[in-house]
Amino acid sequence: MILLWILVLIIVYIKMIDPGKKRKHPVLNVKYYAHRGFHGEEGIPENSMAAFKKAKGSGYGIELDVQLTKDGVMVVHHDYDLKRTCGVNKKITDLTYRELCRYRLMGTRERIPRFVEVLREVDGKVPLLVELKMETCNRKLCKKVAKALDQYKGLYCMECFHPYALYWFKKNRPEVIRGQLSEQFLKEKEEGTFTRKIGYFIVKNLLTNFITKPDFIAYHYKYKDCLPLKICRRFYKFKSMKKNVVVIFGGDSSEHDVSCLSATTVIKNMDTEKYNVILVGITKEGRWLLVDSVKDIEDGSWREGEVKAFISPDTTTRSLVILAEGTYKLQKVDVIFPVLHGMNGEDGTVQGLFELSKIPYVGCGVLASAVSMDKVYTKIIVDHIGIDQAKFVHVRESDFEHLEEAMDRVEKEIPYPIFVKPSCAGSSKGVSKAENRKELEAALYEAVKHDRNILCEETIVGREVECAVLGDRTQVKSTCVGEILAAEEAAFYDFDAKYNNAESKTVVDPEMPEESKRKIKEDAEAIFRAVDGFGLSRVDFFLEESGRVVFNEINTLPGFTSISMYPMLWKACGLDIPELLDTLIDQAMTRYR
Repeated sequence: MILLWILVLIIVYIKMIDPGKKRKHPVLNVKYYAHRGFHGEEGIPENSMAAFKKAKGSGYGIELDVQLTKDGVMVVHHDYDLKRTCGVNKKITDLTYRELCRYRLMGTRERIPRFVEVLREVDGKVPLLVELKMETCNRKLCKKVAKALDQYKGLYCMECFHPYALYWFKKNRPEVIRGQLSEQFLKEKEEGTFTRKIGYFIVKNLLTNFITKPDFIAYHYKYKDCLPLKICRRFYKFKSMKKNVVVIFGGDSSEHDVSCLSATTVIKNMDTEKYNVILVGITKEGRWLLVDSVKDIEDGSWREGEVKAFISPDTTTRSLVILAEGTYKLQKVDVIFPVLHGMNGEDGTVQGLFELSKIPYVGCGVLASAVSMDKVYTKIIVDHIGIDQAKFVHVRESDFEHLEEAMDRVEKEIPYPIFVKPSCAGSSKGVSKAENRKELEAALYEAVKHDRNILCEETIVGREVECAVLGDRTQVKSTCVGEILAAEEAAFYDFDAKYNNAESKTVVDPEMPEESKRKIKEDAEAIFRAVDGFGLSRVDFFLEESGRVVFNEINTLPGFTSISMYPMLWKACGLDIPELLDTLIDQAMTRYR
């Protein structure tokens, strides 16, 4: 009989902590929230306007705390008193807002801000996680916060330790996403009055969930093994809404096959618990096709597909248009992950389509993609910021009518051997090394097959080194240096040397002077900023025996194959491919904020 009652109590308890029907909302999928704003660095105090501005500028969601002053003004502050933050032994509820303004946070010039000021500053640019600071059933605070949020246009949710706040919002603002804060409360708190002990016990064990129906439970990670939390995770785990990520690969460029290789790496390393991955392949003829699986990419059968799929430029739908059997459907898209190398994929053209659609996408925008793809214009920008690079001469397709004159001009400026490159091509397609005038002519004819603009460039004798860059509007990071060791029989690191010669090698963090490594990293970041880079890029250099660092080129959609330097360099920095992909997708989501 006793065992039966124990079983009944267990079942009753499990049902009591049931948060009910799970609701999906974009605010629940935000990966990073700056707790009390982005504080700590540069002397920025928590829950200050400076902390909220920095969080907004960094693209992070913001967690903040709201409570009322003596005269009913909503202010943003965590502690109930000012001892820790202002060095004054006074409670916020005992002070009017005017009296509160006398004090400054953490010895800075920052004051305690009003909640409405914070809402105006954030202005919907990043999501908000609003914690209501309540020691008792404070209906007034709930009403004021709700009224302020009614006028707010951005994403937000609320949370509170006190179940009353969740109940009030459930009853009066049922559409608002609400979270129950919980933790194993400190022993000294549990040693208060009997009523307080009961209150802490109820909250700690989530016994009000059946009434308040929280959308999520927030807790400190060190309490993750708390029994109520473990039970909730086991029986009532909320499966967050997956992002629909469209991976686009292939393309009608000379790097079509490399793109397919990169795509398989990207797709295989995407977390399917987070992302619903949709595959779209572009054939060499320019057909956009829906692809079923990675296997179809690996064996090439995807090119025989019949279901067409392409991005709609209509901003009201932000979708993939799927055409099959004379009908169409729209598939909502959250993020586009282009894995397109070369022309019409890395040069800003397809990025323009993404911009029209207003769908967030991974990688550089139209301008950065265009100027970085065009080696001539890249050189003009790099020259402007004063970074060393090889001498060059620009030859156009129209110059072939007077090719002898064009070659005279090249020979006048640049000594042999001369590198000849299509201005807008990648993976060393169409690149040749000319030792004399006859080879120069042949190289020009080979390059013009790939692009109407040709770059003739001085040969730089030195080590071929690379640096991976990752950045957004607020910060740019770079990796350690990687070195390319082309096969001995290769004249240079051309397409065959990269992908078809097993003797070619890459070395991560090779031996070289620390000053050279620092210079390479600094120049890589500077060039990324100069072209208005976003997301990812790989910047290539030469390191001469003298120690001189010479810029070679920047790739805004570098390879993601098993032998590609970009993911290898980030892995060496502790960021493996799945985490790297997560970071790139997260950055993409901030593009239009």
